[in-house]
Amino acid sequence: SPKMAGRMRRPTSLREQQCEMIRTMLRPGSNQGDVDEIGLAQEPEWKILVYDKYGENILSPLLSVSELRGLGVTLYLQLDAEREHIPDTTVIYFVRPTQSNVDRICKDLQEDLYDKCQLNFLSAVPTDLLEQLAMTTVSSQTSCEVERVYDMYTNFISLEDDLFVMREQARDKVSYLALNSPSDDAEMGAAVDDIVTSLFCVLVSNGQVPIIRASRGHAAEMIAGKLDKKLRDHLKLSRTQLFREGMSATGSFQRPLLVLVDRHVDIPTMLHHTCTYQALTHDVLDYKLNRVAYVVEDSGEDGKVTREKKVFEMDSRSDPFWRANRGLPFPSVAEAVEQELAACKKREAQIRSAGGSGDPSLQDNTSRIKDAVSSLPLLLEQKRQLTGHMSLLMAVMDKIKEGKHDAFYSLEEEIINSTAPTESLYEVVKAGGSEADKMRLLIIAMLGKGVKADEIAKTEAALKEGGCDMDAVAHAHSVNAQRTQRSSARVQASAGTKEWSFDMLSSGSSKLFGEGGLIKRLLPTSSSGVVTQIVEALMDFKQTDLTKDYLYFDPKQVRVGGSTKLDVPKSRAPVDECMVFMVGGGNYCEYQNLMDSAATRKKVVTYGCTDLATPDEFLQQLAGVQSALGGEGRGK
Repeated sequence: SPKMAGRMRRPTSLREQQCEMIRTMLRPGSNQGDVDEIGLAQEPEWKILVYDKYGENILSPLLSVSELRGLGVTLYLQLDAEREHIPDTTVIYFVRPTQSNVDRICKDLQEDLYDKCQLNFLSAVPTDLLEQLAMTTVSSQTSCEVERVYDMYTNFISLEDDLFVMREQARDKVSYLALNSPSDDAEMGAAVDDIVTSLFCVLVSNGQVPIIRASRGHAAEMIAGKLDKKLRDHLKLSRTQLFREGMSATGSFQRPLLVLVDRHVDIPTMLHHTCTYQALTHDVLDYKLNRVAYVVEDSGEDGKVTREKKVFEMDSRSDPFWRANRGLPFPSVAEAVEQELAACKKREAQIRSAGGSGDPSLQDNTSRIKDAVSSLPLLLEQKRQLTGHMSLLMAVMDKIKEGKHDAFYSLEEEIINSTAPTESLYEVVKAGGSEADKMRLLIIAMLGKGVKADEIAKTEAALKEGGCDMDAVAHAHSVNAQRTQRSSARVQASAGTKEWSFDMLSSGSSKLFGEGGLIKRLLPTSSSGVVTQIVEALMDFKQTDLTKDYLYFDPKQVRVGGSTKLDVPKSRAPVDECMVFMVGGGNYCEYQNLMDSAATRKKVVTYGCTDLATPDEFLQQLAGVQSALGGEGRGK
């Protein structure tokens, strides 16, 4: 199938590229937005959009309901839902190329549900499924006209301009647990193939064949080898080239770097109690696909407590406050939202009072009123967004107070940065927090430095006596033993980007939540996480203890012999563009650390992962791996 991006203006980010491809899918060959011969706007061609769960998750962070309507979509339905015949309509399918999906499309064709249909598959359609579609169209003598069949190469989810995940639906199939549990070869092979397919789609959307670097061993090496072969086969055998030659999205003629990293290289980052707005929201609230859901409790005068569920959109394209503050420390964001909301309310009052000052100049007064009318809607939208952030920050603060998040964060920062802890691990664990919080801190202490072995043993024994499930801790012991065998020289560094602390907050103890201003911010301290250090070294083609075992693949380079692994060139200029993909899960803390590094170094870095796991979810995955191996179980 031809690549749709070849007909488009070149966007500047992966998210924009994917979004433009989907917009083109929804308006193929149309003139929506144009005018007719007498200057009137042309009516868009209305259509129905049918997707599976995977397609829905891809569309959700990209296009709003109003944007879909602007593209002529009047109705959107699930593929597996019961759907009725709708005459005189065009249906656009946006689904994975699976046997069950093709069977359902064939059923729609046989039942003549629609007059015209356009089939858009998230990745390349296997030949046998294409043949099934063709035979069904012919044998059923359907009146439905199949206008086109496209391989979209959009089988990934873009959450930010520089952030993507493989998928949300059935993400457990490609999680750390799935990739590290004992399983048969078929299950592991299916997971690796799914990851390779998604990465190939990402590379097609990006438009260039990268140089691939991959950590040795585990799944990353398998994925790199299969992806290298898939790229080589396409470049050699395909009649339709999906990749461009020459300039990249950033205007460079350099080829980008793709770095595949196994999650094993840095487990503490996945468990760390973090400090930045986006990462903290993901840790303590239900934050998925750029939407956060939380519950607000309110006590009335009669003493009754009401609970209201809220859903808040977190879109960096349309929300300037989120775009500017999502990677900042929580106290800085709390201060910023209050200041901006106050300024917004002041400006609103000024606009509403325009024209009422008794100015003798009618023309000047009319001009001010016109300005007020034009600017007020934008200001009210800004106020709505800031009010939403205020509510969200209060919900996050409630979770912080409830779980003593600040105490865990402070000690973890000291441990990960290999500084002498100012507090006792045992005392912090005994002071409070959930079982998951305590287990996260203990595992970080085990994998880090600075906490004495007897202190760790004492804390571990206390948790076991308290009835905690020790499988995750047992897995951490095995990881620690393997790491010690490989190298004793590697230094764990924090993946947090800033340092902050909270005084314990009571009701109305900060300026954000009342009077007093007891949130105290420490001076930010930058620190490079393990993955950031790896990426910086690989982009500069420097060998360090962290990167000396990384394999080198170049799908464009002619191989000598049968090996796909090549020697790293001895002399090569640093690259300016890199895509990092975490095999076995990633998180917002690691993502933000990489973005801070890229901004400082004036590089272009895109972060991707098999799935975005919360710290508690990852803790469960660690326990699941150990349980599959014959776990220690719950303490008695």
